[in-house]
Parts: sequence; structure tokens; C-alpha cells
Amino acid sequence: MIEIKRNNYILLLGENPCEIFKYYSIKEMHGLNIYDCEKYQNTKDDAYIWGWANYVPKENNIYNKKDERFVFINMQRCGNDYQTFGGVFHELMHHSLEMHNYNMDFEEDIIATEAKILTAIIRKIDSGIVDFEKHLKEITPYTRLSQSELFTGNNAGVSLESEIRKEILSSDEVCFLVSFIKWTGIRIFERELIEFTNRGGKLRIITTSYMGATDLKAVEFLSGLKNTEIKVSYNTDNERLHAKAYLFLRYTGFHTGYIGGQL
Repeated sequence: MIEIKRNNYILLLGENPCEIFKYYSIKEMHGLNIYDCEKYQNTKDDAYIWGWANYVPKENNIYNKKDERFVFINMQRCGNDYQTFGGVFHELMHHSLEMHNYNMDFEEDIIATEAKILTAIIRKIDSGIVDFEKHLKEITPYTRLSQSELFTGNNAGVSLESEIRKEILSSDEVCFLVSFIKWTGIRIFERELIEFTNRGGKLRIITTSYMGATDLKAVEFLSGLKNTEIKVSYNTDNERLHAKAYLFLRYTGFHTGYIGGQL
């Protein structure tokens, strides 16, 4: 057993969990006992005790905050220095909680009793976001990942325009595959596309000159955006691309997509 003593604290590093009982020449303390410890199949993967923080045992079992305390670490469970240091810090945390009157059983007033759905994880430091509630409303689509949605051209239900606005603002990469690009269609997403590309988002677009419908103004606007790549197919004699696909990729892996049109 290795022991390091500082004031009212003693750090004990043992090669197996039963050493703590032998060190104090005691059979039972603080609800644990050497008999169960010796019967337990103690290995590097499982043990009766991995770490333990408590008061140095007294015959009367009456303790106060000024009494000596110990931290015991079962080195059999520690494969490297990181696990050893981590175990020491973890056990010291228990002493700290008890000394500062924190309930280690976590009373109800510590945990929120009203359940809420986690909708986003946003880095607050250097985010540039002033009002997080407003920002979440701007980037959260009305439809959900757990269900599919059919968008039509009528005014009933959720509009595709509003969803794409939100998807752009919450994505890390955006890919459009469309048969042609009209300025009237692009300008409604102008603010979102500028904000998206300025913050480092990557925009990739594939379109065609099919039927001469693509607007030069739309292409010029898109080509002027940062982090944007546009490919235009002029092979209209052999290809009749009429696809509509909008893909929104995220580093989190929660990608979304909107598919329409026909080939």
C-alpha cells in the first residue's frame, strides 16, 4: 500500500480492493466489509471497490467534518496514469461535495422535474448570437426528422420556402440539383444564402441551360457568394434534366433532404 498524508487527508494506493480493510485492521466500515471483498472476483475489469472516499474509521462511527478522511484507489483497475489521476480527482470530488453541504444523492431541486426536448446544441462563446431563443426559431424547421412531409403548390400547410430558409441557416453544407435557376426563386433566399456562405458554409449547385430558362442574374449572384461552386450543363440535346433536389448536410450527421420533380 502506498500512502500519502497531507493534514487531515490521506491518499491510499493499493493493488487490490481488500487492502483498505487490512490497512485499517478492520473487518467492516461504512457499509462495506472484507468478507464480501475477498469473495468477489476482483479483476482489472471489475472489482468490489475501484475507488473510495470516506472518513478514516472510528470505533464509535460518529463523524464530523473536521475528522480525518481517506481516498483509496484500487490500482488493479487503473491501466494508466490518466485513469489513476482521474480516479483520485473523482473521489476527492465526493469529499468536496460533502464538505460544502451538497447533497450527493441529488435532491429534486437540483434536477429539473419538467422534461424538455433538446432541440439544438449551440456554442455560446464567440457565436455572435445575441438572442438564442429567436435564433432557434429562425433555424428550426416546422417539419421533423421523424416524419416525412408532402409539399404542394397550394397555400395549405407548411411552405417549402419557409423550410428551406431554416434549413440553410442550420446547415454546414448545402447542395442544390435543379433543372434551371430563376432570379425570382433565388432572391427569396438571398439573405440566408449570404449569411450561410459568409460564416463558412459550403454551397454546391448543379443546374442546366435546359429550355434557356436559367437566369444570368441568378447565376452571377450565386457565383459571387463565398464558398460556392456552380456547375451548369449545356448538353441539352442529350439530357432532359428536370430534377429538383435540395440536400442539407451537417457535421452532426443529422442531414435532411427535399426531393421533387421528375427525370
